[in-house]
Amino acid sequence: FCVRCRNEELKERYDSLALVSKNLIYAFITVSMAAFGKLKWAANGLAPTLFRTKTVLRWRSGIPCTNRAQVRMLSALGTEKPSEFYTPATMAGGRTVNDSSRSLSFVASSIGGMSVGLALFSLQSSSGFVATNTGKEGEVNIIRHYSTSKNGSKVLKPEKILLYQYDVCPFCNKVQAFLEYHNISYEKVEVNPLSKKEISFSDYKMVPFAVIDGVQVNGSGDIIKYLSRENNDGSAEETKETEKWTSWVDDHLVHLLPVNIYRTPSEALQSFDYITNQSNFSLVQKLSVRYAGAAIMFMVAKKSKKKYNVGDPRQDLFSAIEHWTSEGLANEKFSFHGGVEEPDTSDLAVYGVLRSIEGAYDTWDDLKEHDWPEKNKFWSWWENMSHKVKES
Repeated sequence: FCVRCRNEELKERYDSLALVSKNLIYAFITVSMAAFGKLKWAANGLAPTLFRTKTVLRWRSGIPCTNRAQVRMLSALGTEKPSEFYTPATMAGGRTVNDSSRSLSFVASSIGGMSVGLALFSLQSSSGFVATNTGKEGEVNIIRHYSTSKNGSKVLKPEKILLYQYDVCPFCNKVQAFLEYHNISYEKVEVNPLSKKEISFSDYKMVPFAVIDGVQVNGSGDIIKYLSRENNDGSAEETKETEKWTSWVDDHLVHLLPVNIYRTPSEALQSFDYITNQSNFSLVQKLSVRYAGAAIMFMVAKKSKKKYNVGDPRQDLFSAIEHWTSEGLANEKFSFHGGVEEPDTSDLAVYGVLRSIEGAYDTWDDLKEHDWPEKNKFWSWWENMSHKVKES
């Protein structure tokens, strides 16, 4: 009996020594890989790098990573080659986090890896994208495949995108314009604005959000970022100019649209006419959404007008469009803000949010009748944008 105990004790010591040795090796590999810029680490605080390295080795060896902590870790990990970028398809009980919550800190990761390399530890880190429970637990098999778009940018071509949206939502239309221009196939899911039963599975109750190959991404900006690869082809000045206009769209232009769409009770009711054509709504739902939704949005528009200091909704909208035309389309040699041949992200953002008022709306009719010196330039740009987006 004593001999057996002694043997078990020696075995435990051997296992512990082996574990420490492996962890030290993992730490060395991690620091080496980080030094040569092969990995990007996304974590909050001092990330347990050794566990990450171990998981990477398993992943590169083709060994399935079904452990909950490994799924979390792989959701934060990427490589420089797009075809090698993996994100999790599912993780039971996970919470979705916006892309903007990522933080890159490989220095902290290296220090953390060296400090914990001599002991066992547990993984308690958060990542930029943590998948919602939309499939089988432990599936980590999504590869990000990028392709070159017409304007030279790199975009992700997923196998399946479900876009949860409202038809008249400016942010939703911005995402649609991006997807359609880049010829990315997607399926729209019209959400009942009252019951929201279509998004009952999600903790995030706003639109738009997309489920991209099983990964939920919230908000128009994060959806576009997720589908776009960082492009360093343009100059820093060009990038800054594009970011200026996309921020202007999100911070100013988009807030002028609801106060116009729902400006009066009749216009609010008019904006919900599309509900009658939704096949996934029953007759009772269509009627309740149309009338109750119109009343609610009319009141919301009143509050938004005060919140964003909007004076006359129509005139403020016209002024914003005039500003875009004179400043954003200032180069007379270019058909678009992005250049002669193809639009850029700024063009798509402005076009996308304005497309939410296109059609049988009083706002659209008033805009077409509005007269100003550069009116023809704006409508020429609009026709060119419509052609570019629709031809995709």
